Amino acid sequence: MNIDHIFIFTDDQGKVADELIGFGLLEGSSRVHVGQGTTNRKFYFLNFFLEILWVYDENEIKSKQTKQAGLWQRADYKTNSFSPFGLCLVNSKETEKLFEKALKYHSDYFPKGMAIDIIKNDKNPDLPWTFQLPVKGQKNIDDEPRNHPNGIEILSKAVYEYRNSLDDKYLENFKEVEQIEFIKSSRNWLRLIFDNGKQDKAKDFQRLNMTIEY
Repeated sequence: MNIDHIFIFTDDQGKVADELIGFGLLEGSSRVHVGQGTTNRKFYFLNFFLEILWVYDENEIKSKQTKQAGLWQRADYKTNSFSPFGLCLVNSKETEKLFEKALKYHSDYFPKGMAIDIIKNDKNPDLPWTFQLPVKGQKNIDDEPRNHPNGIEILSKAVYEYRNSLDDKYLENFKEVEQIEFIKSSRNWLRLIFDNGKQDKAKDFQRLNMTIEY
């Protein structure tokens, strides 16, 4: 299994993304998720992108259609202790078992009849909101800026630190996956390791609960 992208919910209208620009990343395109009540700022790399996500319309994210998806719980992470992280996997044969009983989320910003497969992990709030898009394979992102001044290119591994989990079946799916690792910890945190850490550097982003190693 491979990562398509990772999102992190924020509560400052995405201003924290300026820290990533200051760190030496080039910002890519952004998008409004019509009907879902969220919008974003994105940073693209050679094999995935990082999405800084926030709510612009609380009525939409808590509407009858969208509320069932459980995104509002992730957006409200500071009051309910849910993980602010989302994990989008590339839709492939390797993900079929993981998503065989997934909830079908029909969003307004996808064509009618197409649904996102989601695992809310609402009973395991320390684990990420996990999903795959309805189209097989990874989207072509050649038109996005990826030549970052700090030299970062390829995501080697994403490490999710979590405090508690009641669902070992979910975690079992990732035991043989090289690009994704879950580690029990005293905190809810995300470590992104780029280029196998060849520069031997690391940067903490406290407001994002994230460390970038490169």
